[in-house]
Amino acid sequence: MEMTQYYKDKLAEGQRFESFVMSRWPDIYPNRTLTIRDGKYSQLLGETDEGVEIKYDGMMEKTGRIYIEIQEKTNANNDNYVDSGIYRNDNTRIWCIGNMTQLFLFSKQKLIWLDRLDPPFLYRPKPTGTSIGFCIPVKNAKKLCLDYVELLSENTLF
Repeated sequence: MEMTQYYKDKLAEGQRFESFVMSRWPDIYPNRTLTIRDGKYSQLLGETDEGVEIKYDGMMEKTGRIYIEIQEKTNANNDNYVDSGIYRNDNTRIWCIGNMTQLFLFSKQKLIWLDRLDPPFLYRPKPTGTSIGFCIPVKNAKKLCLDYVELLSENTLF
């Protein structure tokens, strides 16, 4: 099945955020290189050479939660979901998720552990037609992550 326009729009939104993170990365982590892989097929092995996956969460401000995807479909009419996000088999070790004002870095293994542990602070929204995942409240995410960065403006870090 073909990708829906909604899926294409979300993909483009994610790519814009990826570019934003790449432009800010040297300021945030001056001693850590990050090399994005070009092209859809090379990214199947992992988004960056260093094992960092970059994800945009456009609903975080509104919901107060971070959404971690575990399965997806490119089109709601597809029969089955496929493993994605933290369960995709690639080189990812670090999960970088956020928006234009805040970034969270998680260990991929910790996110998998949280998903399997299913503690009371995880929220499992009803699957959408194209995504299954879980949510972590931002206040808990700040305690569970490897690093949290507030981005006040393009040139300022808090």
